Amino acid sequence: MISIEKMEILVISLPLDLERREVLRTRFPRRFKDFKIVPALDFRNGLPPALFSMTRFCKRNYRNPLSPPEIGCSLSHMKAYETFLSGSASHALILEDDVLGSDLGIDEIERAITYLEDDAFLLCGGQQGLRNTRYLYGWQQGEKLYRLPRLVVRFTARTCCYVVTRKRAAKLLAQQRSCLDRADNWKRLLSDCTNIFFMQALAHPQESNSSHIDSMRISRSRDGVWRMLLADGVFVTLSNQIVKIFIRSTARWRNLRRPPRFVADIRVSRGRPDSSSASDQWQ
Repeated sequence: MISIEKMEILVISLPLDLERREVLRTRFPRRFKDFKIVPALDFRNGLPPALFSMTRFCKRNYRNPLSPPEIGCSLSHMKAYETFLSGSASHALILEDDVLGSDLGIDEIERAITYLEDDAFLLCGGQQGLRNTRYLYGWQQGEKLYRLPRLVVRFTARTCCYVVTRKRAAKLLAQQRSCLDRADNWKRLLSDCTNIFFMQALAHPQESNSSHIDSMRISRSRDGVWRMLLADGVFVTLSNQIVKIFIRSTARWRNLRRPPRFVADIRVSRGRPDSSSASDQWQ
């Protein structure tokens, strides 16, 4: 456990997405004043030619190269790391502007970071609607905090809500500068991290049209199983399937538990909160 100076809250948002930021204001009325906007890069309509001379891409992705939106996402998160490291805060909560949740969820995250080591990474939720969520197991560290074994990190995805320490942000930035990968390739980006945590504090919308990256990935997945196998490689695909087969028995042996499903303290409908229960909304 380390002493906490301050948790900075950085929100990655396209400059023209004004409506999304207004929705955030209604979802997080108390915390919104603390949000620092990091302008996202929008490459949906194509990449600037100069980018290829300035950016080194990971060779391992040659079968499944990053799409323009994914490149913009990765570079935008690098900007967030740089913004965080230029300040004095000890931790950064990095959000994307389609994140779901409430002020109470951020309060829970702020309490949880007091238990993180100085090189830790905390994924704060955002796995809604993903098929591999069922394979997430971890050692329970408190009421809602779970330490993930490296075995299951391959089943995590998305970048809508996570916490980095200064040391971890510096390492992520260095890795992405050495060769640019998908911002949520946590298996590789956290390959040297032994302090990976997960909690269900915030959520990601299940509707694909609310996420620029999800919309593109769902379209790509419809190309068929063989296209996905070709993109990921035979070894990666087979190793993932083997882990899925044995994860439940491994969890019993190592006393791992599945984190509970996300339960919202408020309902968010079209960006406007009300007082009704939302326990079934983001499962």
